[in-house]
Amino acid sequence: MVAVFKFTERFSSVSYFRQALSAKDVPTAETNIFKALSLNWNDLYLRTHAQIEMIKLNSEVAGKPELTDEELKILQGVLDQAINSAEAATIYNHTNQMNFRILGNVYDLAGYLGVPGAYVKATESYRAASSLSPGNPGIKLLIARATWAANEKANAKEYAKEALSVKPNYIEAMLFLAQAFK
Repeated sequence: MVAVFKFTERFSSVSYFRQALSAKDVPTAETNIFKALSLNWNDLYLRTHAQIEMIKLNSEVAGKPELTDEELKILQGVLDQAINSAEAATIYNHTNQMNFRILGNVYDLAGYLGVPGAYVKATESYRAASSLSPGNPGIKLLIARATWAANEKANAKEYAKEALSVKPNYIEAMLFLAQAFK
């Protein structure tokens, strides 16, 4: 009987997950991903929640040159939720490079927003992703960009070169090197 109940919960979670993905606004997406997570806690849903929070963060910051203290508190809470969900995904499944990649994306965004040390954490997360998927040049380029943003120029250049060694015709890596090291 318990197995049937668990199966029903998991099956029901898919509907909420689908609704979260097709939502026209962030509050609807949040509501549905929370419902999906309450029925079936897994790394895919946790990554999706982190991505929804990043969208929320971007939309709150977009076009605002200055933020009030109240807005900053709200944004910190949104950022914390994104980090917590991405970290939970890495704990739930530490063998899936996508979990570490999303965590790196969250920290990358935090760095862009001026959070001290965030680019270093992004780099660490991307390195973990790369260790799980060593043949992925895209992750190596993410590391290059994060290390560049963390002001580690020599390391950035090496990671971009690694991306090119994996995929010699990788245009994005070539562009990064050309722009970063003119």
